[in-house]
Amino acid sequence: MKIKKKILIPLALFAMFSMEYKQAFAAEMLYDHTKVTVFAGSETLYDGLLTNSFSSSTSGYGANFVDTLKIKKIVFVLGNPTYTLSNIGFKNSQTTNGLVLATNVQANTYQQDSLTYVEVTHKTQPYIFEGFSTSNGITNTDIREIQYYYTNDDSTPPAAISNLNYVFGDDNSVTYTYDLPSDSDFSHIEVYQDAQLIKDNHQLSSLKITGLLPESNYNFLFYAVDTSGNKSIVKSSTIQMPAGPDLIAPQNITNVKNVVSDDTIQFSYLLPIDSDFSHLQVYRNNELIAPNVQLASFVDEGLDYETSYTYSFKSVDTSGNISEGTTLTLQTMPYNDLTAPSAPTGLDVLIGNSSLALSWFSNPENDVQGYNIYVDGVKRNGAPVIGNSYSLTNLANANEYSIQISAVDTNGNESVLTVEKIAIPDGSKIPFFKLDNDLTDVVESTENWFSEMWLIVAFSAGIPLAFVVGNRIKSLFFA
Repeated sequence: MKIKKKILIPLALFAMFSMEYKQAFAAEMLYDHTKVTVFAGSETLYDGLLTNSFSSSTSGYGANFVDTLKIKKIVFVLGNPTYTLSNIGFKNSQTTNGLVLATNVQANTYQQDSLTYVEVTHKTQPYIFEGFSTSNGITNTDIREIQYYYTNDDSTPPAAISNLNYVFGDDNSVTYTYDLPSDSDFSHIEVYQDAQLIKDNHQLSSLKITGLLPESNYNFLFYAVDTSGNKSIVKSSTIQMPAGPDLIAPQNITNVKNVVSDDTIQFSYLLPIDSDFSHLQVYRNNELIAPNVQLASFVDEGLDYETSYTYSFKSVDTSGNISEGTTLTLQTMPYNDLTAPSAPTGLDVLIGNSSLALSWFSNPENDVQGYNIYVDGVKRNGAPVIGNSYSLTNLANANEYSIQISAVDTNGNESVLTVEKIAIPDGSKIPFFKLDNDLTDVVESTENWFSEMWLIVAFSAGIPLAFVVGNRIKSLFFA
């Protein structure tokens, strides 16, 4: 580090050199961080900058300087502008006596406030300044001020930092700790990350470096720097960042499809392909309704009819990261009853001549429209049968028939069939006919029955024929 000092030596100072006593005083300085002490008498002046070799005469005066500090520039302030200086030189080393030839220095003279300023510098670089002498009748009173500008030629680097250690942070960072050098002129450390300076003038014994990428390699260089700008040998550290916390959310579901009914919505989709995908969270109208869905389908039931619903499917990975989600809005259909009634109970079959009379208990459902009649698995009725009875006619006597019935609701939903009952029409039985038959059907059925049975019934029972006929006809209509 280059340190500049400006030392002012008024003419009165030189008069004190012949005094026997020592007196200390502070000189004016170019920078306030530099302190220079001056002693009079035979002692070294300016903390070793001036030696005790100093002379003056009426024809001029001179001084010799021996110090490790190199003079960069000397400015002589002369009261008489016609005076000149001679034999001003720079010394090559402290052990070489005599003045360097004046050709090695150069002077710049200018006038200001009736004074002559002579700036003397070396032509190539700062050298140890040995001294000067004057001529041409310059006296002590003619040199008003001498300004010395010198620099510290410290080229010794400080010690490097020691005990370098590091720990990884949970926030993609690394923190280094180390011992700072004990050099008295130690100033700070410089830190490079992959050859780029990231910290300058850092004076603490620890350093946290952030913004690093997981599983990435980094090289850090640490230099100690002293007050002269000298750098220590480098301390290097190469690290690989750990995997660190996973902060990346998984992908959303894709290819979403849906089937909507009056109270149910069915979803199907493709799950994310992320290797760390865990499950889905399903929201309905911003309310979490399924926190852990792992299948590629989802069914939401029990919805209101003709109602709009907004769904959001959010993907969650094993680190707890949640995607923004896939959102869609759907509306349920108008009411559509798809529930079939229960199977009828209490089926009973009465045997008749070429006919069968069916009866059963009414179903408990309030939306039952009627019943279907099945004979040998074939439905015999058109529209559902209203009521809980039905007559099968035109059957073949002595044949077996399988009888089953079902219930049908107002939405067309049909129950399962009842357990079959086997029935065989019997020619010896009175025939049954449908209630929707006309009078001709009734007369024909009655005639057929009387042609076979009227003599047996009338004479064996001793009952008048009119009574039998009337009673039979009554039973057909009012049984």
